[in-house]
Amino acid sequence: MPRKHDKIVFKEYNPNQLIMPIDPEAFIPQTHLVRAIDKIVDKIDISTIIEKYKGGGTSSYHPLMLLKVLIYAYIQGIYSSRKIAKALQENITFMWLSKLQTPDFRTINRFRKEIIGDCIEEIFAEVIELLVKLGYVNFEYYYLDGTKIEANANKYTFVWAKSTRTYKRKLREKVKNILDEIERINEEEDRTLGELDVNLEADYDSQELEQKVEELSQKLAEASFGSKRKERRVKKLVKTLQNDCILRLKKYESYEQILSGRNSFSKTDHDATFMRMKDDHMKNGMLKPGYNVQIGTQNRFVIGFSIHQSPTDTVCLKEHLELVEKITGHMPKNVIADSGYGSEENYLHLKKCGINSYIKYNTFDLEQTRKFKKDKFNSRNWEYIASEDVYICPAGKKVKYLYPRIDVNERGFVSWEKIYQCEEVCNGCEYRDKCYRGKRWKKRFRIRPRLEKLKNEVRERLLSEEGKEIYSRRKIEVETVFGLIKNNKGFRRFLLRGLKGVKLEWGLVCIAYNIERLAKIIIEGWGKIASQPSCFLLHSSILTFNAIKWLILVIKNYCFWTAPTIILGLFLTIFLITVFSFKLLSLQDSGVKEFEKTFNIRLPKGTVSEKMYDDYGSFHNDGMKLYKFVFTTDGRKSFTSYIAKQKNWKKLPLNPAYQILMYGGKVQDSPCNTLERTGFAKKVRLPKISKGFWRAVGDRSVLTAKLIDYENLDIKILDNLYSYDFYLAIYDAEKGILYMFNINT
Repeated sequence: MPRKHDKIVFKEYNPNQLIMPIDPEAFIPQTHLVRAIDKIVDKIDISTIIEKYKGGGTSSYHPLMLLKVLIYAYIQGIYSSRKIAKALQENITFMWLSKLQTPDFRTINRFRKEIIGDCIEEIFAEVIELLVKLGYVNFEYYYLDGTKIEANANKYTFVWAKSTRTYKRKLREKVKNILDEIERINEEEDRTLGELDVNLEADYDSQELEQKVEELSQKLAEASFGSKRKERRVKKLVKTLQNDCILRLKKYESYEQILSGRNSFSKTDHDATFMRMKDDHMKNGMLKPGYNVQIGTQNRFVIGFSIHQSPTDTVCLKEHLELVEKITGHMPKNVIADSGYGSEENYLHLKKCGINSYIKYNTFDLEQTRKFKKDKFNSRNWEYIASEDVYICPAGKKVKYLYPRIDVNERGFVSWEKIYQCEEVCNGCEYRDKCYRGKRWKKRFRIRPRLEKLKNEVRERLLSEEGKEIYSRRKIEVETVFGLIKNNKGFRRFLLRGLKGVKLEWGLVCIAYNIERLAKIIIEGWGKIASQPSCFLLHSSILTFNAIKWLILVIKNYCFWTAPTIILGLFLTIFLITVFSFKLLSLQDSGVKEFEKTFNIRLPKGTVSEKMYDDYGSFHNDGMKLYKFVFTTDGRKSFTSYIAKQKNWKKLPLNPAYQILMYGGKVQDSPCNTLERTGFAKKVRLPKISKGFWRAVGDRSVLTAKLIDYENLDIKILDNLYSYDFYLAIYDAEKGILYMFNINT
């Protein structure tokens, strides 16, 4: 006989029972991404979108709702209007966002193409202004890079500029031959067609040729030939001009108009240019129609974008920055990019705009190698005598300035270079094969003085400590954004066609990316706030409700309503509430607790910590931790004024001992040995802080730390230290950020 508590129990399920519609609000958690996105998009000014509506007719779906749905769909990696419409009927988060409204795919597509197509830049600018107000971006550093994204076009419908020019030239030769033959037959027939006025040297365009063919047709209809064979021949030639040559000439002229300086285009999407794609499914590097997409980031937010038809990044920088300034109203102070943007034209443009360029040139990395620096046959390493404007080659011969040369590129940029030539013949030189491999008798090379000067400035900037720190972030800034969009979101091919459609679609992608990143930061903030003791009562009430519900469910299912059971259940409920409450209290920010305990200071309310680095856990359980504390506006003011009055908090910079410990330097390890220290702050890539306060305290949990005065650490003491056990707090007064190092070695 089965026991009572072995009874199988299922939750009630009746498919035929009538269920009232339920509000999706109940199914969306308070910390869900869609809620944060909803709040962020509410802050965007949509007046430019509303102006696009004409009015009249039936009521329209609200543009704010459609914009939210569109942005959230792009965040979820849904780009098709049909799939978005399907999600509005099946996905609970979409249903909550649209408040159960279900526009069809035509409405969504019409809103995307016709309504926000012309104002996508204004919407993007609104998002950027929101980020600026919140303090996430300030256009101080602008990390620039580009990627190629495939167009919505057939990869086999290509038109090449070179082929078009060749076909057009051959067609014109054919037209000249036909006109020449007609003129010859006309002379043989005693000018039956009259004076044809054919200029065989001229290159007729389609309109001129069409006009000439009409004249020939009229004269041919009125003329009478002596030879029927020649008459048929002339008619055939005129028909060839009319039905073949004119049509083909018009086609080639239209191709040239579409190309407008490009090397190719696709017949499916005339604005797309054939480019070599990295992510080629055939793995053979084939050319496919696409667009060169340029973006600039800061703090991994996209703060500028542009679409280009040129596959080369070098020619895009100037136009990109002009568009960024036009859209956002901001011009970056520092531009960081790879060597694909390094050119004399770009360096000069940035300098004129007052922008510091951290852009490598194509030989920058090569110049830093030992082999390059020690290569005496490289003209860049030769001795230069400025007074005589000559170089001295390895053989001791003078290489004199010969003549200047001016170069103008296809964009009209003028650069000039100086040609140098050895004053003696190089054939008899012992270094001839190593130094010069050309066919001339004397070695020649060229120098661009203006470019060399600009490269020296860039090199000095990149090799500085600040420059290394700034440039090292390029890989985790803009490259990360492209990786998230292309790989995680699966956006590798445009759906819309034409420059306007592509700009709209990429603008939506960038807006969606920025809003998603901002939403995740907000949600993370919600999580940290929820873990504070201020939410204790809220969490306790939820736990109490769940515990009572659990108790009633147990009693109901197992049917033992007795006084001892109820008392026992209540006791268990109170016990669980107590345990969970203490657990909740322990969720208080551990970084804040550690700082307050160590430095005996109460941090302002609302302070949130972030663990930036932690490598504790080696054999001796030592390592380093770095906490970052962010204050509220009021908290920042109160903390700054408080520590400014404290005597044990000193003004920056750090003393020499901590300067070496944090940022590196030489220490006398022994009377005969000098040790080079890397620096703990340098290890975690924390830049130097110039204005603020600092304080060091020994780790009280370590016995040896009590024997050393870490607050007044001296270089002499540092020389004899082989391990460290201390806390160091550095407060950045300009940014209002507090850092705490816990070092145990």
